Amino acid sequence: MQLLHTFLFFKKAVKKLLPAAALFFLQPIYCQHQDSLLIENIYNTGLNYIHTNPDSVIFYFNKGKKQSEHSKFFSGIVMYHSYSAAYQITLNQNKKAFEHYDRAIEIAKKNNLSTDLGLVYMKKGTLNQFTGEYAKAAENYLAAASLLKSNEDRKKVIGLYRNIISTLNNLQQQNESLQNVLPALENENTNEQEIAAILSQKKTNETSLDFPDQTTLREITGGETYVIFGGAKFHIADLYELGNYSNYRSVRKIPDGMLSRIPDIPNDGTILMEVNGGRVYLVKDKMRHLVDNPQVLQFFGGWDALCTVPKNGLNQVPDKGDIVTMQNVNTTFNFKKEYEAINDTLRKALEQNKFLLNEVGKKLKEKNHVLQKRKILLWTSAVGLVALLFIGLLLAGNFRQKQKTQQQSLKTMKAEEELQQKMAVEKERTRIATDMHDDLGAGLSTLRFLSEKVKRNSFSDVTRKDAGKIVDNSNDLVQKMNEIIWAMNEKNDTLEDLLFYTRAYAVEYCEENNLECEVNIPETIPPHFVSGEVRRNLFLTVKESLHNIVKHADAKKVKINFSVGKKLSVFIRDDGKGFIVNNNSDGNGLKNMKKRIESIGGNFEMLNEKGTIVNMTVPLV
Repeated sequence: MQLLHTFLFFKKAVKKLLPAAALFFLQPIYCQHQDSLLIENIYNTGLNYIHTNPDSVIFYFNKGKKQSEHSKFFSGIVMYHSYSAAYQITLNQNKKAFEHYDRAIEIAKKNNLSTDLGLVYMKKGTLNQFTGEYAKAAENYLAAASLLKSNEDRKKVIGLYRNIISTLNNLQQQNESLQNVLPALENENTNEQEIAAILSQKKTNETSLDFPDQTTLREITGGETYVIFGGAKFHIADLYELGNYSNYRSVRKIPDGMLSRIPDIPNDGTILMEVNGGRVYLVKDKMRHLVDNPQVLQFFGGWDALCTVPKNGLNQVPDKGDIVTMQNVNTTFNFKKEYEAINDTLRKALEQNKFLLNEVGKKLKEKNHVLQKRKILLWTSAVGLVALLFIGLLLAGNFRQKQKTQQQSLKTMKAEEELQQKMAVEKERTRIATDMHDDLGAGLSTLRFLSEKVKRNSFSDVTRKDAGKIVDNSNDLVQKMNEIIWAMNEKNDTLEDLLFYTRAYAVEYCEENNLECEVNIPETIPPHFVSGEVRRNLFLTVKESLHNIVKHADAKKVKINFSVGKKLSVFIRDDGKGFIVNNNSDGNGLKNMKKRIESIGGNFEMLNEKGTIVNMTVPLV
């Protein structure tokens, strides 16, 4: 009986102590996981400010680094350098990005962080590929593949299946060029230009061009705009849809006819979804296959590998009509074998590349040695003649160089003076605009506020009426001052700013006066420089035209068309009763409008034809 009581006592004690023991042994793992999530969240917070506040990016990155160093969480320090490299890439500072990747690799090696090291190799390989260093990209991809062993890690590499294929294609092309140049190097009559031409040759069977995902393209002579995903092109319908990928100024211009060489079907392994949402598809064997399970998506790189194509973009890829499921993802849709096979091919291509580079280096050294001997022999046989000729050419060259240097110095000095004058004028314009905004703007706002206060608190109708007039005049002065500041600010000296500012004013003014307004501007606005004088005179003329329509025309609708060629044309038409000059103020208004446009080298015309037509043309520099 005593033995039974002893057994029950130990049983209760074990049940009480077991949770505490488990917590003691698992606490380091749990804390490390919490550190990883917390620090990664800090870095992601910094990334949110990349395009808005660079100081916040640096603040959060440094915060994550300090916390990682304090807790000796070396994976967090590796993350710091990886995130910093990504930030430097957005600033087009690729050299600094490589430095951060190298530092991350050094820390990961020192602390035996194999998974972190593999991920850094993978990211560095992607940057090598982007900069055209295909041999280095191959080395880093292969290093990543050897380190990322687990299923979860392996999925991340399989997500870059397309990048590895692209790197292999470029590396094989480079090897082919090196093989072609070896016979040319053995030929003594081959010159440097011929060798360079062979090395720069593209493969004749090349069917596509290597553009990164989300690159927007248009041919030089214009036409439709496309976005690249998975090596294929997808049509962008309009500027609104273009905003999902870049802006108009970022569209890359390529030679005419090059778009026809880019396929319509993405590479195998590409994950597609339309930008407006909907179903997700996997591309395999030039067909799309439905993916309706997020867990399945993880086998192909997860949501990070998703390509959001334009609306109706999926229609260009034939639908197989089947579904990728957890049952067939490791059989029918298993890219792991293809991935491992392509890794072996990439490894062999890299070894061949190193061998060919070594052979070409040897041949070039031998060829340079032969050429050097020929040069020495030629030089010794004609040294006297060359010396005399050299002296004569040297004297003539020195004389011409002195003249050229003097002329260039005069041109440079003149250009610098003109630039300094222009910069001084622009600086003065900006200063005046800033002073007006800070001083006059604040004063007018105070005047308007006090007038409204007097209007509200006064018991006299006359006083309230006068205060109301002061408020109206203050508002009018504020608006005019804002227009002057806009015209004087050098940052607004573009055709695009002129058209958008004028359109915004016209729409707002017509709405305030119950006038239906239609404003049409070109879909494509060239990046023309437009001076403050031109912008102000043109805007004030449009403003005066709208004021005349509201005041005299008794119109219900007005239409404004902007067209851009060698000149900017502005066409304004209303459906009112027309415009008749019946007093001196109206006549002076028309004269002032015409004078403004002619002062900037333009033409002004006003007609009565089923309403009033105002037509203005202004030359563009």
